[in-house]
Amino acid sequence: MLNYINNIFSIILSSPYFAPAYKSIIAIIIGLIINYIISKSISRIKTQEFKYTFKKILRAVIGFIVFIVIITIWVKDLSILIVAIGLFSAGLAFSLRDPITSIVGWFSIIVLRPFKTGDRIKVNENEGDVIDFDIFYTYIMEIGAWTKANLYTGRVIVVPNSILFTSGIINYSKDLNYLWDNITITVNYSEDLEKAQNLMIESANEITNDFMEKAKLEYNKFKSKYYIKLGTIAARTFISITDNFVKIDLRYITDYRVRKDTNSKIYLLILKKFNENNIKIASSSMNITLKDNKK
Repeated sequence: MLNYINNIFSIILSSPYFAPAYKSIIAIIIGLIINYIISKSISRIKTQEFKYTFKKILRAVIGFIVFIVIITIWVKDLSILIVAIGLFSAGLAFSLRDPITSIVGWFSIIVLRPFKTGDRIKVNENEGDVIDFDIFYTYIMEIGAWTKANLYTGRVIVVPNSILFTSGIINYSKDLNYLWDNITITVNYSEDLEKAQNLMIESANEITNDFMEKAKLEYNKFKSKYYIKLGTIAARTFISITDNFVKIDLRYITDYRVRKDTNSKIYLLILKKFNENNIKIASSSMNITLKDNKK
């Protein structure tokens, strides 16, 4: 039995593939150790976004270097290696167009940063917060759908990175975390319209006051970065008329993360102020005239 085991070891050690296989395993182990040491060294950094992105790039770079080292271990003739890589790349590009495009998309996400983890984006009909991305796919925690609001559904949408080159991406939080929202209230023609407008603006200001200063700072930075003429971010009202009532549209700034919550709070405060000031909400109505056809 002992001789049999010795013979097996002799065959393995004398094999021309033993040394390259041994060196390849060592290269992989060294790569894992380097990745572990560097990952641990940046764990003290408090910026979660930087740590996440750095670890993604680190794993990709170390993986690529280890792959190249293993190739050079197994292939001694560099000219053969270059020709093989050329033929392999041509065939791969033809047969795996979508995966390769996804890899390029992943590289674009890392370098150009059209979005990052934590951003709220919309791709085609898919909308939600980016929770992760890898070399092939981006993972989105879905909002909307049957909730009819900016609330999580609990579903994770998996989108190929190649979609970056085929569809427009709406980013709710690139460079700024605030957007404009709108509330429409209808009142009768007989009501005090100026008072109604003032009460609506007061309601919006009370609810959004906590983050208004921060929103101003972000919009000033936004205007200095892009050539765009932004109007005031203060709450404003606009009036339009219909056959039955007057429509008052309230435009105000809100944090995209609490858009629905802010909207609800402003509605409740408007209703409270209208009741206190005897301003009535109007609704569509129809007059019906009954005629007595009896002779």
